[in-house]
Amino acid sequence: MATQGGRGDRFLRVVLRLDQAGSAAFIVVALAAVPAFMWFGSVRLVLWTLGVALMAYALALGLLGVLMAFGLTRLASRNDQLTAQVWRSILSYPASADRPAPTARRRPGSPGERG
Repeated sequence: MATQGGRGDRFLRVVLRLDQAGSAAFIVVALAAVPAFMWFGSVRLVLWTLGVALMAYALALGLLGVLMAFGLTRLASRNDQLTAQVWRSILSYPASADRPAPTARRRPGSPGERG
């Protein structure tokens, strides 16, 4: 049974979106922190502030991971699953109806060719 848009679905969708955005932002913050570490190398307060901020951010992403596992476990315990449409909406992929179906090209003389 595939779920279309239940309450657990919305919870999991929000958690997955937050995790996706948070992970992308964490990479940007971490990459921006390296030049700051080099620029303010001798300023101890800046180093501690950036370090604590990055650790808090990592802790928040870890908590989102736990919530994601909780949401997926809740769906699995109900013997339910997310549809491909829900995964595409979370990952921002276009719907399969918008894309043309891939065509299989066969070489002449390959097995399965009719002629």
